[in-house]
Amino acid sequence: MSNNSSSYLHNSGSSPPLHVIDTLDSKLIKVAKRIIKRLALSKDGLCEVELTKLVTGRTRRIALALRELIRVGYLAKNGAGVKSDPYRYFIPSVSTANTTNETVYEVVI
Repeated sequence: MSNNSSSYLHNSGSSPPLHVIDTLDSKLIKVAKRIIKRLALSKDGLCEVELTKLVTGRTRRIALALRELIRVGYLAKNGAGVKSDPYRYFIPSVSTANTTNETVYEVVI
């Protein structure tokens, strides 16, 4: 298992595209890890307002970390992104298997 502080997920097969995460500053990486920890405990995902109450860090940094985690595919969101139906962020099902290739990701915190 990777012990790299900028690594969010460990792929038991080939490595995920961590070069994107490596470009983030250390404070943003810490916030992203906190977000992943909270979302790992959430059954239905959390909206940004809920995450800002539960995750230690500046609101702007939390928002940036969420968008980066979405962009690289470590998180997913659903909802319309409006007050009555805010985006809910969650860890997508990342365990996929088929007959030719099996990929299993696990959260490394």
